[in-house]
Amino acid sequence: MIRGTTLPAGTPVPLPRGTARAPGLDGDVALAGRHGILLARRDRDLPTERITDGSVEAVLARLGEVTREVVDAGARTRGAARPVVCGTIPFDPDEPADLFLAERPVWVPRPAPAAPVPLARQLVPAAPAPEPDHREALAEALDRIGRGAAQHLVLARTLDLELPAPVDLDRLWDELVARAPGGHAFLVRPRDGGPVLGAGPELTAEVRPTGFAAHPYTGCAARHLTVSGDAAAQQSLLRSPTARRRHQHVVEQLSRRLAPHAASLDVPGQPSVLGTDAAWHLATRLTGRLHRGTSALHAAVAVHRAAAGGGAPSRDALSLIRELEPRPRGAFAGLVGWTDAAGHGQWVPVLRSVHLHGAQARLHAAAELDPASTVDGALAETAANLGTVRAALSAAGALERAAAVPDAA
Repeated sequence: MIRGTTLPAGTPVPLPRGTARAPGLDGDVALAGRHGILLARRDRDLPTERITDGSVEAVLARLGEVTREVVDAGARTRGAARPVVCGTIPFDPDEPADLFLAERPVWVPRPAPAAPVPLARQLVPAAPAPEPDHREALAEALDRIGRGAAQHLVLARTLDLELPAPVDLDRLWDELVARAPGGHAFLVRPRDGGPVLGAGPELTAEVRPTGFAAHPYTGCAARHLTVSGDAAAQQSLLRSPTARRRHQHVVEQLSRRLAPHAASLDVPGQPSVLGTDAAWHLATRLTGRLHRGTSALHAAVAVHRAAAGGGAPSRDALSLIRELEPRPRGAFAGLVGWTDAAGHGQWVPVLRSVHLHGAQARLHAAAELDPASTVDGALAETAANLGTVRAALSAAGALERAAAVPDAA
């Protein structure tokens, strides 16, 4: 059941014929975007392999075959279906993707916001102090950057929580959707392990009949509870030379990576300052049209590591991330999304997120690092970015008796 997605009385529900029930939060992917909510089940697994240009073509060829099968079967039974490939693509290029084919996905309307959500800081205090190992990893990363090992780096932080009981997924989902009114929320069930949920404003790649869009966000300034403090934080980020330089670096990398795929691309000259419930960020919306035959999956794979903050990591930066982070990232900082046989689709980054295992919750966030960064600044950034999911958990009743526990190995 997905609360808040009931259509007005008298409106036909767009469920495929022959489907006993629509996939909901018991399915394998739920993705709320600006244009509706996709609900999909893992009907056919795809081979577990790294995503490369060649494997993208193989995935899309298999999608085309299944689409023809399903459409032919639908024509005989007067059913309608639009199969999609969906799932997750990891941040680490050497890790395999978790993609599958959903033969009969369902799209439902996104509920209109009932009321503005409170800022994260109104629901939860500042994030608990990080483990000493994470502070040491930040200091080491900044030292390596200062010695030229990498120019930019995004270092992840985890926060492990022991919840009073397993989370009510319906309530948590509703809270995450509400906390990203102009962005996205997602739930994905990996092949192994518990569900991963999150929300955020970023858009890595979207292809619709009207064209292409990407909307990277960088930088971070925590929201304030007073109007004057919030405005000051917003303006401080906009006027920060360091934040502007980092953002321009990401936008330039995205533009270069999209160039071979785009017939036209409009890149605004100046960023905007846009906010989540927890932080202000710099953002630039890129729009245009892709060359014929270029799908949303092609575009997402081309740009997603560059769009994950700080720009695409070099091999040296990837090696440093693997050395300093205590465990593989898995889905974190990767992508979740979908693409259909026409090439339309949407892929978004897995950033402000939580991985659930019963009453255990592992929250993820990250900080952008460059030569101008400090340990305290990076910790403030991750604390702010953890706010969205912590506030959603609190509003869903999951943090009433929760306490931070040491990171598990």
